[in-house]
Amino acid sequence: GVQVALFGRRLDAAPDALPGWTRGTVIVGDARSAGAAGRAEHAIVRRTGRAEDRVAGVALALTDAELRAADAYEPAEYA
Repeated sequence: GVQVALFGRRLDAAPDALPGWTRGTVIVGDARSAGAAGRAEHAIVRRTGRAEDRVAGVALALTDAELRAADAYEPAEYA
């Protein structure tokens, strides 16, 4: 998968959540990202600040170098 391709390993993960955020979608113009996923529309989270909003997921354990690699991998629309 993407983790092994990008970091050379599967990352340690722990259940977590983002309170005050909600799920949405964004159209990605980067052909590399859209092509890898097979579609231009990608999932994204958006900050709402509302206590009733919450996105469940996982927290990944990354080194500083891995975080830089992840930032470089993601398309500009994720910034």
